[in-house]
Amino acid sequence: MRACGRAITSSSARARGGRRLPRGVDTVDGARAVGSTGDQVLKIAARHSQLVNFAWNTDLKVYTERLGVLENHCKKLGVDYGSIRKSAGLHLALKDVEAGEPTPYERYSGVKKWERKTAKEAAEFVRGYVDLGVSHFVTVFPYGSEAESAEYFMEEVAPMITEPITREKTEPKARETL
Repeated sequence: MRACGRAITSSSARARGGRRLPRGVDTVDGARAVGSTGDQVLKIAARHSQLVNFAWNTDLKVYTERLGVLENHCKKLGVDYGSIRKSAGLHLALKDVEAGEPTPYERYSGVKKWERKTAKEAAEFVRGYVDLGVSHFVTVFPYGSEAESAEYFMEEVAPMITEPITREKTEPKARETL
């Protein structure tokens, strides 16, 4: 798993700024971060982290259940559950953005099957996580369309996440080619 361009390690412990942090603990934007959904790692998250990340496209029912496990660990340890930021890793392909070529590794591992979403579907998808308290996202767009996808997401999808989803969406605005 990667956070801010650095791999989050799975070694038993490592030195970090003169302190030893348990397995799976790293920093993201200065916050101690743990990425996993396992019971024992969520216990470590409750004890040590300021951010917990579940990846990739974790089903909302599973995400809710895993947050419950984290909350129970926090209660047992006397930790404020609300002080831990929630993060989700999402693979997101947008219908109005032309897909790029398969990634180089897909030549030998098989082409990833992306479920392409309209802007409204993408907003509803992300909003499901927001409704669970997620405030940090690690989003992966299809290879070769990352820049255009990110631009489209910010112009067309992000506003619908914070506005009522029931509004009618007209034709997408023309975008400049990057």
